[in-house]
Amino acid sequence: MVAKRRAQLAYLRTQSAPIHILAQKW
Repeated sequence: MVAKRRAQLAYLRTQSAPIHILAQKW
């Protein structure tokens, strides 16, 4: 699970910031 979470964080970093912010809002 930890590896999966780490992968998600890395993916979010590569993506645009707005997407990450929207994910946090939701």
